Amino acid sequence: MPVSQPLGGAHDSPWLNAYFLWAMVRKRQILILVTVLVVEAFGALMTLRSPKLYPASAKVIIQDDISRLLQGPDPLGSYIYSEEFFQTQYRRLNSLPVIERAVEAERMTEWEEFRGISDLPGVLGGQIQLSPIRESRMVVMTYEGPDPRHAVMVINAVLEAFKKEFQATRREQATKNVVSLGSTLPEITETMRDLEQRQIDHMKKYNLITVDPEFIPSYIKLKELSQREADLQADLYEQEAYVSVIDKAGADGIALLEQEGVGTEHRLFAYDTALAALDTQRIERSKVFGPDSIEVRTVEDQIKAVENRRVEVAKQLVNGVKNKYARTKAALQKLQSEKKTLEDDVQVVNGRLFELERIKSQLKEAQDRFQEVLVGQGRIPIYADLGVSPILIAEGPVEAGSPSKPLVTRNLALAFLLGLFLGIGLAAILEFFDDSVRNTQDLQAFAGIPCLAMIPQMRDILDKGERMAAVYAYPRSEAAEAFRTLRATLDLLIPTREGKARVLMICSAQQDEGKTTVASNVAVAQAMNGHRVLMLNCDLRKPVDLSVFKMGESHPALPDYLAAQCGLNDLVSTTAIENLSMVKPRYVEENPSELLGHARMAELLTWARERYDVIVIDTPPVLSVADALVISPLADHALLVAHGGKTGRAAVTEARQIFAQSRVRLIGAVLNDLSGNMRRERGYYEYRYNYYSGGSEPKKREIEKPKSPQTP
Repeated sequence: MPVSQPLGGAHDSPWLNAYFLWAMVRKRQILILVTVLVVEAFGALMTLRSPKLYPASAKVIIQDDISRLLQGPDPLGSYIYSEEFFQTQYRRLNSLPVIERAVEAERMTEWEEFRGISDLPGVLGGQIQLSPIRESRMVVMTYEGPDPRHAVMVINAVLEAFKKEFQATRREQATKNVVSLGSTLPEITETMRDLEQRQIDHMKKYNLITVDPEFIPSYIKLKELSQREADLQADLYEQEAYVSVIDKAGADGIALLEQEGVGTEHRLFAYDTALAALDTQRIERSKVFGPDSIEVRTVEDQIKAVENRRVEVAKQLVNGVKNKYARTKAALQKLQSEKKTLEDDVQVVNGRLFELERIKSQLKEAQDRFQEVLVGQGRIPIYADLGVSPILIAEGPVEAGSPSKPLVTRNLALAFLLGLFLGIGLAAILEFFDDSVRNTQDLQAFAGIPCLAMIPQMRDILDKGERMAAVYAYPRSEAAEAFRTLRATLDLLIPTREGKARVLMICSAQQDEGKTTVASNVAVAQAMNGHRVLMLNCDLRKPVDLSVFKMGESHPALPDYLAAQCGLNDLVSTTAIENLSMVKPRYVEENPSELLGHARMAELLTWARERYDVIVIDTPPVLSVADALVISPLADHALLVAHGGKTGRAAVTEARQIFAQSRVRLIGAVLNDLSGNMRRERGYYEYRYNYYSGGSEPKKREIEKPKSPQTP
């Protein structure tokens, strides 16, 4: 992963950018292609080595068990059709006992494709597939084998083995049930006898001749008492009404009762009639004989005698009514007490009758079970010998004309997709761990400076020396246009002032990043723009061959001047390009930093500032040696060169920090030798020079040796 963090704001991830992903694929296309080919070849090899398998399948219906067709209770007590029955038979179709029976019946262990397999039933059980058809009782059994005829034989053998296994299981279960039912007969008989004896003993003990309440004495007597109680209750209510009238009216109450015709035989009515007659007689005699006559007094005496007698009779009648009410009430209480005692007796009888009914019910159940066992013993052998299988073959297996496996097209397609995904994944991993600067966003984020130009790869310029002067030798190339763009940008950032030269130091973080190529082309571009340019090649540790500029062989190099072996006028060499002069480099084995820091170096820059408009200094890498820092005080501005896809982000960040410690101003960076793929990343499309050149290939312009020396 990257070892450095971007400077400034957050650096957005490129992984969601389609251009970045496409550029990654193009960059790693060889890796992806090789991965796809390897995986495709491996898939093809495995497909060719895979044995051909021929399918065989059959459709079977799991139907109701035959016991459902029998009338009455199921003698086995199970296996009528249900979802549970279906699931049980479904799982038994490829169960181990069935497969073992099929293997043994067909002697499959002697077949060529099964030789050497120790657990053949287990292997076949895993290879035979069952697929239920929804909303039906149909199941599809499938098997794939290397021999189409044997595949059909396996399906048929398994189905036949299932029938036999089911029949054997049926017989075994029938035998067990016959034995089980036979063992229950003595127990049921003994239970019946015990219940019959309990019934007889219970009836004798409690004298229960019948269970009908109409014929039980207690029930009959209770019914009679209930009727008598009802009658007495009615009499009591009537007599209570009489007593109530008497209590309110006294003796006159008897008269009232007699007027209503209730229960006194009209005895007081007779006295009242007699009194009325005597009173009439008194009135008549009073009129005839006078009120004080003896005849009148005689009648009055008779009236008093009748009235006294009426009072005595009324008292007797009142007492009679009350006594009768008391007797009726006492008789009712006695009857109710007797009835309560009889009801308790009846409750006891009811319990005895309930117990008798329970014994009879148990006896009836035992008798019914006894009959069922007898019937079942006769049905079980018939059921076991019917030989009806719970499966019905709806569609039998047939030999396949072509193999179902391996699926060549599918395998190759999957291998291609797997190889493609694997290749892209490997490419993504490499990209994720790639710490190089790949685009302007990376350069600006990790160096903290703007990217002034993106120099494309100069694949159309095969000669390495000619790349040093690509602007001149191939003026219509894409690289030349990029360098001219860089020159224009530098002119805007560092405008030319009258009488004051611009000193630009071009360096890189590490070696082999193309700083000398950039420096020489910048110098050539400035010279072709009419500026007087001097290029100082200060890389004394690994100098680059600049013979393409046709400088004289006899000219002294920079170390000669710094060592005081020549003067300034002899040091500068003219080139084949107008307005461009150079100071040749030469390898120095010992102490190049001390040599570059000599005072004569400053004198050289002072002398050059008076004679040139632009001074370009090519320096060694800043992270490798200290030469660039030694020279930096002599320059006005610095330009950092980074190799696209090669220079590390950490190196760019460290170089930026080193320049921050010096007084030279780092105005920007150049992303050099950038491939087309990297220029497409993050939505940046490479500049096609075909638009500029009209579609023609870049033409070479020869660099000729200068005819006469150029003087600044």
